[in-house]
Amino acid sequence: MIYFTPNTDKKIDFTKVDFSALAKLQIAREIANIPFTITSHYRTPEHSEKVGGSKTDAHTRIPCGAFDIYCTNSRERLKILRGVIEAGFKRIGLNEKHIHVDNCSDLPQDVFFIERKA
Repeated sequence: MIYFTPNTDKKIDFTKVDFSALAKLQIAREIANIPFTITSHYRTPEHSEKVGGSKTDAHTRIPCGAFDIYCTNSRERLKILRGVIEAGFKRIGLNEKHIHVDNCSDLPQDVFFIERKA
């Protein structure tokens, strides 16, 4: 089953998406066995700065392999984390409303970070 499509996921810019990262996200969704609501994908550098993104924000890359998955429930958070780790994401971030994953190979690998609002 294909979970992420232009018709169902308006927050994913399919003209800028890194399809290898999207394939990993698909696998993670299958492992987690719960719906993933994507709240953020590609951002312009200006938008990234406005929302507090870093100078090296993975969301500004093209192709973009960065996704924020909405999650505020502890049980679902664990399922999503298990899914993204088993699917092979090496960069994972967490804040109170979402789990961030990306596949930027030029940024530090094997990291789990806490995103804090400025």
